[in-house]
Amino acid sequence: MDQNLRPLQLLYLRYYYYHRGLRRSVTALSKAFGVSKSAVSQMNAVLVNMGLVDADGKNMALTKRGVSLIAKYVKPAEEIAILYKRFGLDDKTAGEEAFRTVAGSSLEIVQKLADYLYLERMLSKVADSRCKSLEALPCGNYPVKINLFIPGTSNLSMGNRGFRGDARLVAGPNSVGLVLTSKTIAYKGFRGTLKSLSYMQNGQWREAIPETKREWVIPCGAMEYVNSGDGLEKLTARVRAEATVPEMPVSVSDLCVSVFDLRKFFC
Repeated sequence: MDQNLRPLQLLYLRYYYYHRGLRRSVTALSKAFGVSKSAVSQMNAVLVNMGLVDADGKNMALTKRGVSLIAKYVKPAEEIAILYKRFGLDDKTAGEEAFRTVAGSSLEIVQKLADYLYLERMLSKVADSRCKSLEALPCGNYPVKINLFIPGTSNLSMGNRGFRGDARLVAGPNSVGLVLTSKTIAYKGFRGTLKSLSYMQNGQWREAIPETKREWVIPCGAMEYVNSGDGLEKLTARVRAEATVPEMPVSVSDLCVSVFDLRKFFC
């Protein structure tokens, strides 16, 4: 909480914020807060002296400084209110309780909480729509980090050695794909490159599209959101890689993209 503002003062500023464009009278605030007109007048005098509220006779409105300051509290509160509504609270109650949470806490902490809730909400959309949320990305290239693991484990697979750790999401007008770059791999005296790459989708193996000799594209529709319950959240796809050298075994792996790499695309 701002060291110069008390929770009640923030509640008054919030009221003005949601009535921007309208000058509110002392009578209107008295009814809204269920307090006497003298109590409202005393609070308004304090807020006017702080440069947060402008008085035009008996009518009040936020100054630019007041709007800028209270917005820092309102935005996190709106995100927290979405969580409260999941608990069965109506819109009005959820909004009020969320703002009280923000007003009585460290702004830095509630902002981190709001950021986390926002990320969780966006990732839930990814989970529900099998990454269709990514299709809303503006056209362009988005760098991400990848790793390939032995299925069902946290151990890197041999296939992980066959790809660069830097990949990119490529958003086009009609689709989004994850572009992987393969590299030469050494195995028991043999050296080879990727011959083919497949991904699992709807229970069937499908051939990845070779963008160039070294680049392969996996559609984001083949990826799923996974929360292992230990704080590790990721987008993952089952892939199968085959090298040009017959002596190298086919590698089946879980391709993973950390959700933290996706955060900046949602915010």
